[in-house]
Amino acid sequence: MKTRFITFVVFSVLIMQSIGYSQLWVYQTSGTAQHLNDVYMFDASSGWICGDAGTLLKTVNGGQNWTQVAAT
Repeated sequence: MKTRFITFVVFSVLIMQSIGYSQLWVYQTSGTAQHLNDVYMFDASSGWICGDAGTLLKTVNGGQNWTQVAAT
């Protein structure tokens, strides 16, 4: 009985944490028709997205806005 209770408590805490973290994602349009493959954040502000056909997007404000960058 005690093992079941502990299992229930651990499971409940894990579920509550995952629900809280899901609110950190915000849907945005990318401004490109290409498939996006990877996101890399250097820190809380700066990051890059790479996609098909040489697509590169850059953010300097934590992902609130993304700017398409020409691959050289």
